[in-house]
Amino acid sequence: MYKITRDGASLGLTERPTYIKQAPNGCLVLCPESEAVGIVWEGTPLHLLGRDELEGAETVMLEEMDSGPDLFIATDALSDIDAMNIDHEYRLTLVSLGLAAADENN
Repeated sequence: MYKITRDGASLGLTERPTYIKQAPNGCLVLCPESEAVGIVWEGTPLHLLGRDELEGAETVMLEEMDSGPDLFIATDALSDIDAMNIDHEYRLTLVSLGLAAADENN
């Protein structure tokens, strides 16, 4: 996973950066990472810090990161949310059947 940052602020994440360079005719073309001066992210060309200039593009940093810990935290949080939703639906069902008071704090 790669984190895209500009001026210390995170713009987003991508699994596979789309590397670009400027062709002799001025068009931006796809290329391997070793030839790249920038990336395209969400349809916008961005200049990579430390590479040759890419006229008119904002400069960003592309940082490779391990997404495992973040993925684990997100998965754990989703599991907790699912459990709370099930409990909430159960309590609503009891109330609608008249088996529990709506203002009960259990």
